[in-house]
Amino acid sequence: MKKKLLMVVTLLFVLAGCGSGNELEEFTETYNERAESEDVSELVIDEFGEIENYEDEQIQELYESDKYEIVAEYDNDKLIGYSIFIDSSEPFENKEGQGYRASTVVARSLDLSVSGYVNNFEKALRTDIHTYTENGYEVRFVNIGGDSSIPTPLTISFRKE
Repeated sequence: MKKKLLMVVTLLFVLAGCGSGNELEEFTETYNERAESEDVSELVIDEFGEIENYEDEQIQELYESDKYEIVAEYDNDKLIGYSIFIDSSEPFENKEGQGYRASTVVARSLDLSVSGYVNNFEKALRTDIHTYTENGYEVRFVNIGGDSSIPTPLTISFRKE
């Protein structure tokens, strides 16, 4: 009896500790299934950075290149969303480039409507900040300087509501 109880308690601890890890793994698997069709790099779990504290948030780098970066965001070690930072050298204003394509893969991986995402992406290009909600996520586009002729990076965050 003691053996069974010990096994059950151990199993519960193992399962409880896997919460956001499994969620991140599922996101990664879904992202990678879609990445090839959009000609963007897959996410490699073994290459993910450590969760690091920045001011009052926690960030984990999932992918970084000179074109774009994808991070997971945490609050008290609980996964709360993802962000993608697209470099200003990318032609995202024309809905082109690796960063733009990777952002659509993130949206699709979170079961967001691609047409709704693209429509809101277009709106975001005409303003500094644009936000919409869908499927339990608040999607925020930050395009500081988006209404100027000087290229600026674009940040897109997908936060759980």
